[in-house]
Amino acid sequence: MSLTVTIHGGELKQIKRLIGEKKNHGQLYGLWTHSNQPVIQYVIDDPKGDGSVMKFLWENHCLRHAGSWSTKDFEDDGTSNGKTQPSFVNMVVELLDEKTVMNVELSVYEKGSKLNGVLEVLEGQSAFRLKSPFSDEKKLQKRYHAEQVRDHLDVMDTSPKPTCEAETKKEQWYSTEEGMKLFGKIHGAFQEQFEITGTSRDTETHGLSVKLKIDGREYAVDFPRDFPHDMAILTIDNRKKEEVRLTEASNEAKGSKDSKGEKKAKSAQESHENIDPEKVPQLLVQGILSMLGTKV
Repeated sequence: MSLTVTIHGGELKQIKRLIGEKKNHGQLYGLWTHSNQPVIQYVIDDPKGDGSVMKFLWENHCLRHAGSWSTKDFEDDGTSNGKTQPSFVNMVVELLDEKTVMNVELSVYEKGSKLNGVLEVLEGQSAFRLKSPFSDEKKLQKRYHAEQVRDHLDVMDTSPKPTCEAETKKEQWYSTEEGMKLFGKIHGAFQEQFEITGTSRDTETHGLSVKLKIDGREYAVDFPRDFPHDMAILTIDNRKKEEVRLTEASNEAKGSKDSKGEKKAKSAQESHENIDPEKVPQLLVQGILSMLGTKV
């Protein structure tokens, strides 16, 4: 059995940069809540016992400490930290051909069992790299943040493979650089109005889900593959599911009846498809709050 580990190419280049600075191991942070398939969003070097970075990334961005990276030489020396948490990614890298090629070997510890990892590399940069997660914390910013690296790097997945691999999933909306920028903005907009209690990726569909809490009640926002072309789904009380329109149509009373309902629905869908991406985060929040009967 194997698990897919997704990471942006830009974060692998950060590992290359750290190796160039004589660092040989560090930490991986990402989305891994109620999901067997982690999405690595941010890479740092070894914090040397500094727990503030882990605490800050979790409390402010819901980024979990999903695993560790190390160089092949570091592993061969037998000095690996050897962590086997319930869900933990171990990434071993090796730079070749004058540091233009990176071999990546993954293993994943899941509930005490060691599984093969399958590397999935997304083009571009993580939204958290483009906009530093430590922007309000100068000490953490100086210690753990670096601007994007533009060096060329070919990545090879050298992880052991089972004889039959699962079919690759269709491209998700967040798999592009533009999509990850949008997700970062949505995450920030959510933080302004809600408490974010979890972020996960579905094992089968790879769809993202964000759990929110407001006024003591919990909700979930599930994003379809073609978001924002298709509407996000708001789950209320773990059972009631409703589409979140990114238009003023979401402000209409739920019980209103209209003989032209089909035309209005079609118009709302067309407006949804043509929405300005810059407006999506706030319209999504406004749509959710409107559905919950909360003033924006």
